[in-house]
Amino acid sequence: MALKQLLDLGSSSAFYTLLSQQSRSGIFLLQFWFFFLGKYLLTAAVIFWVFPDSWVQSLWHGEQKSLVALAMMATAMQFDMWPNAMQMPESQRKTVKVQPIYIGALLMQVLSVAGLYWTNYLTLGNYLASVAILWFFAATLAAFLYEPERDPEKFQNTKQTLREYIEFCKPIAPFLFVGFISDFLDRWMLQEWGGSQQQGFLAISQQISGVTLIITASIIKMVWKEVAEALQRDDLESAKQIYMVTKKNMFLVGAFIACGVIPWSEEVLRLVYGNEYIPAWGVLVAMMMYSIHQSLGQFEGAFIMASGKTRIGLIFNTAMIPFGPMVSYLLLSPTHLSELLPPMGALGLALKMVLFQIFSVNVIGVLIGKVFGWRHEWVYQLQTIAVLLSFGISVKMVISVLPIAPLAALISSVVVYGIVVCIAIVLYPRIFGFGQFVFANGIKLKIKGVFNGVR
Repeated sequence: MALKQLLDLGSSSAFYTLLSQQSRSGIFLLQFWFFFLGKYLLTAAVIFWVFPDSWVQSLWHGEQKSLVALAMMATAMQFDMWPNAMQMPESQRKTVKVQPIYIGALLMQVLSVAGLYWTNYLTLGNYLASVAILWFFAATLAAFLYEPERDPEKFQNTKQTLREYIEFCKPIAPFLFVGFISDFLDRWMLQEWGGSQQQGFLAISQQISGVTLIITASIIKMVWKEVAEALQRDDLESAKQIYMVTKKNMFLVGAFIACGVIPWSEEVLRLVYGNEYIPAWGVLVAMMMYSIHQSLGQFEGAFIMASGKTRIGLIFNTAMIPFGPMVSYLLLSPTHLSELLPPMGALGLALKMVLFQIFSVNVIGVLIGKVFGWRHEWVYQLQTIAVLLSFGISVKMVISVLPIAPLAALISSVVVYGIVVCIAIVLYPRIFGFGQFVFANGIKLKIKGVFNGVR
């Protein structure tokens, strides 16, 4: 995954932004996909025919080259080719058409795992191979939904296209390169000093917390498209309103999910993964908190990419990245601070991610505000989390008293928690940072009118 980030260097973001601005020709698309294929073939050649075996053994902790190749292929298809292919129809507002392909691919992935399991062929190699094949076909289907520009007068030559990519990627490429080193070192150190168990704790916590990102991913793409188009026609007011409203809504969605899951962390792990994973509850709590601001960070990043002002926050982010591995080393290494603080494993890495994410998201928000001339708001973040978390804890305390099965208690808690939060949003939207833009104000007035009529 870290290697994918290194190979991308902002090209996928540039691809989507350029597609969102206007329709592009088939030649433009072919140029991108030739680049995509070439970068992975070149990387594979370097790793497997240039790197000494000792390097591969050290970087991937003794794994076989064939398994590393399958992992790279699966990662390339699911987390690189698919997102880029999905962006193509979404740039033409065909989200409704591409989402069934995404849902279908996810269902097929579940069925393929089940099939491999039932036939006793569920090995890591077979799993990775099935993932690569499945997402390759899904990406191909999504790409064919795009309608390329057919007017020859609007075609761009290769030099002009290359200049646009370079102009877009040049400011962020160094940041992504340093980010690749940081991400790789974090996971490498966790494997070295925490082992597979701690990697597992972090991985399952990321999977559960990733529910928030699944919900917000499509929203981010739509906002990216609309902002890019609005700024292309110099409509700054529309871009501002999209930014302000969507940002608070996305934060509310993320906080709603996280604060509902956090009080039930142990129960969720027991029901989904089994008793042996209950010790990961602290990691899950930290990752749920991380997911709230992660969606916010992705939204701000999408806004920056859509605006084309890729230098926003570049110096800050690049300066922050080296501190990440340093903090990870202190928290994970058994030879430093061990007398004051024992190695924290996955929990230490998750806490570091939370703190760094909260700090960076708000700093970038301030910088975006300065560039575009609006004020950064942050108090609503504290208010939203405090209110929703108190709701989640209160609901659990009430439900836990009832003599019902754990699964029934969890489902009941979700229902009650959702109702309580919806009522709070309707009646007191300002607690969550909403004012005149939120529809809840109108509903609130209607509810008050009904009560006045009854009286």
